[in-house]
Amino acid sequence: TNFQLRLAAPTGSQFVDFYASTYSADSGATGTLRTFQVTMTLPQGSTGGIWTASYVYLTDNLGNTRTIYPAELSTLGISASINNNAI
Repeated sequence: TNFQLRLAAPTGSQFVDFYASTYSADSGATGTLRTFQVTMTLPQGSTGGIWTASYVYLTDNLGNTRTIYPAELSTLGISASINNNAI
């Protein structure tokens, strides 16, 4: 199982991708439910402000894929943004 999150800067001129997989970041699983815990760091010099998820891309061990966009993330109760308190 693989997970990719793309965050876009408030200006729209920067983005960063974060990756996790069951081989490196799986912190728990029961049946088809996976929990990922990943520490993410924006590159030094990244734009300050609210960064928004452009999408989450998932792949399972059978090769099935799914892309989830911000509107659906919100419907699922998942926060689709972070605040970068750049100094």
